Amino acid sequence: MVQPAINYAEHGYSMNSYTYDIVVREQSRLVHDPEIKSLYWNGDDIRPTGTLMTNPKMATTLKAIAEQGANYMYQGPLAKRIVDTVNAQLDKEQPKLSVEDFANYRVKTRDIVKSDYRGNEIVSFGYPASGGVLVSQSLDMLEKYDIASMPKTTAEPWRLMVEAMRLAKADRIAYAGDPSYVETPVEALLDEDYLDDRIDMIPEQGAGDSKTIKPGLPEIKTPAQHEGFESQDTGHISIVDSEGNAIAMTSTVGTGMALASWSTASCSTRKWPTSHRYQHSKVSLSRTLLRQVNALVQQSLL
Repeated sequence: MVQPAINYAEHGYSMNSYTYDIVVREQSRLVHDPEIKSLYWNGDDIRPTGTLMTNPKMATTLKAIAEQGANYMYQGPLAKRIVDTVNAQLDKEQPKLSVEDFANYRVKTRDIVKSDYRGNEIVSFGYPASGGVLVSQSLDMLEKYDIASMPKTTAEPWRLMVEAMRLAKADRIAYAGDPSYVETPVEALLDEDYLDDRIDMIPEQGAGDSKTIKPGLPEIKTPAQHEGFESQDTGHISIVDSEGNAIAMTSTVGTGMALASWSTASCSTRKWPTSHRYQHSKVSLSRTLLRQVNALVQQSLL
């Protein structure tokens, strides 16, 4: 399963403009890490787009994981190297990672989310990933409208999609979370009667008001939303110009190297902060990504 990654690490891949843009933007932080500098710098200069990138240390680590299994990563020398590297970069008052943390780690299996949209079965991740429920709710609300027959150059199909997702987003903010710690009423959120009531909230014309839209279920014992705390995890913008060109961009902690801390051990690893909230990280859009986003917007998604 990891052989393709081993091949890339050993034989290389061409660095794309997206990765190059990130390294350039974050160079004041990244240049101080010897592992990252050895990968992305040639002397005092950042390697240019198109450079053949290899990572022999990563290849060695992946081979060991493939040969020795999960214990090599969670209980062996690799675990200790990761722990030592991460702890060396934490302040004294911050809780420290331990080898026991790795040894006790267990993968949790979560329920998938299934829904139907005009005869198409939609299968997605369930909580704590929130997108599956949101998409399922949105599509269920939109099914009563014949979106496909509407000219995509008119505002109406886009307005309806925005309004359906506005309602689903209100539920997402209130109820999306880790089922191990909060109540996640997925079945109630996807109930047809509940969604019929939500559909009635979509205005016949114009836009709804996000400030007045509330989650639709009764109060739950362990809500995911914490009053008074404004998360800075993710930001989103949508821009449409007078000629109809549109760009949608989501900036989130999933951005490459947003939280990177590269190990001096046999592989590189991310330093995951001890806080359950992460700070917002800006995203630089390359020309290729802009073209891809614009192409997607021009397509009929439903």
